[in-house]
Amino acid sequence: MVTCWWRIKPMSKIIGPHGSQPNYAWADRHAMRDELVELLIQAIPNLCIWQTVGDIARVGAFALCTDENLSTLFATAAPTDWLEQNDESRFWPPDWPWEENGDSSIHEPGELLAHRYDLAEDISAHVDTSFDHLVQALAFLRQDKFFPPEATLLVCATTPTRRVLGKATAAVATLNNAHVVQLWRAYWKLDPVHLLGMHIDDGSVVDFLANHGGRHIVDDRDEDPAIDRYVTSATSGVELSLDHRDLVRVVFLYLDRDEGRPEFDGQLPLGLSRNMTRTDVRKLHGLPAFERSPTVHPILGSFGLADRYDLASYSVHLEYAEHTGKLALVTVMAASAVPGFPDGNVGPTCQ
Repeated sequence: MVTCWWRIKPMSKIIGPHGSQPNYAWADRHAMRDELVELLIQAIPNLCIWQTVGDIARVGAFALCTDENLSTLFATAAPTDWLEQNDESRFWPPDWPWEENGDSSIHEPGELLAHRYDLAEDISAHVDTSFDHLVQALAFLRQDKFFPPEATLLVCATTPTRRVLGKATAAVATLNNAHVVQLWRAYWKLDPVHLLGMHIDDGSVVDFLANHGGRHIVDDRDEDPAIDRYVTSATSGVELSLDHRDLVRVVFLYLDRDEGRPEFDGQLPLGLSRNMTRTDVRKLHGLPAFERSPTVHPILGSFGLADRYDLASYSVHLEYAEHTGKLALVTVMAASAVPGFPDGNVGPTCQ
C-alpha cells in the first residue's frame, strides 16, 4: 500500500503516458463541467500511486471506489502481471496492491463528495448524480489516453446495493470494451466472494441462488431479531448467513457429499478446486493465517484439518475431509465475521 497524501500539482508538471504532456484542451472547452469531475481530472494523474508504478504502461486496471451512499472515495490500481496471477480479484479493487492514501481517500474530491452527501435531501438522487460524475472523469481520461488502451477502468462500491451494482455494470460498459463487460458480468454472477455485504434481495444474490437451486429460509428470526438467519439453496451445497439487516456476512460452500448435503458445483474463490488437499492449497497460497489440527470436541464431535486465509476485506476458511484429505467446506467470511477479529481488522495473508 502507498501512504501518501494526494495534492494538486501545476498542470505543467502532470506527466502522461510515456512522459508526454496530456492534452487538456477538451476540458478547457467544457469549463462548466461539474466541480467533482474537474477535481478528479486533475487529481488522478497526480496520485501517489504513479510514483510506485513508475511506468503507467504497467497498469492493468484502475478503479475509483466508494460506498453504497457515495459518501467516501479512494483510488486503487493493479499491474497487468498481478491481475494475471490473481484472476479471482480482477474485479474486486479492495484487494488490488496499489492503493491511494494511507487513509484510503483522495483528499479534495473525497471531501467534496462527502460534503454533498451530508447536504443531500434525496440520497438516491445524490447516488445517481455523483456516480455519474465519477464515470465522467474516468471517461475523459480514457479519451485523453492517460491510461493504457487495454487497462480496465472501474467505478464501484465496496458494499454495493443492487442500485449501485447496476450503475457499476453500466460504467464498465461505458469505460471498457465488450470483452471486459462479459468478464465483469460472469464474475459478479458466479463468484461467491462478491455476495458479501449484499442484501438478500440484491440482483446478484438472487441470480447466484437461482443458479444453484433457488433459496429456502432456514431461520426466519421471528423470535430473536439479533440472531443471524440462514438461507440455503434447494439442491446445491450453498448456505448464506445474514446479519440483522439481511446483508450477506458468510457464504458456506459444501463440497463433501458424505456430510449429507448436496455438493456445491459452482466457482470456488482463490482459484481453488474441489479436489485440492491441504498440501495443494499451501503450494498455491502459502501458509495460512490460522490452522487447526484434527480435534475432538466433547459436545460437537470431531473436526478435521482446517486453515484460514485472510485477504484485505474478507477471509476464506477451509476444512478438509477426514477420509480423503480433500476440501470439504469452503467458508467465505466478511472481515467483521472472522472469529477473534470483532472489528474486522484482518490483514492480508493470502497473496
